[in-house]
Amino acid sequence: SLEQNERVALMRKRSTSGSSVDPTNTSFGDSSFTPTPEAVAMTPEERQALEAEMKAQHNHPLARRIEQEEEERRFRNQQEYITSPQYQQRVAQQ
Repeated sequence: SLEQNERVALMRKRSTSGSSVDPTNTSFGDSSFTPTPEAVAMTPEERQALEAEMKAQHNHPLARRIEQEEEERRFRNQQEYITSPQYQQRVAQQ
């Protein structure tokens, strides 16, 4: 959305303002980079909007489907292991 794009642009601007560091450089080993408080601070409204967006992503149908598929796969793996000869041998030895 337009509002989301504006927030991202504002955060990028804040993270690169006041520094001579190349924003495309992703190395974090540069100890000469010290962000200003203004560059990393969020207003309460920005923080609330970001939190709401993150919650919405977690509750998105795709995220829910992925979680459900993961749970189904874990269950299938457990069932396959329990019925495997290796597991049966281990149980018989106890």
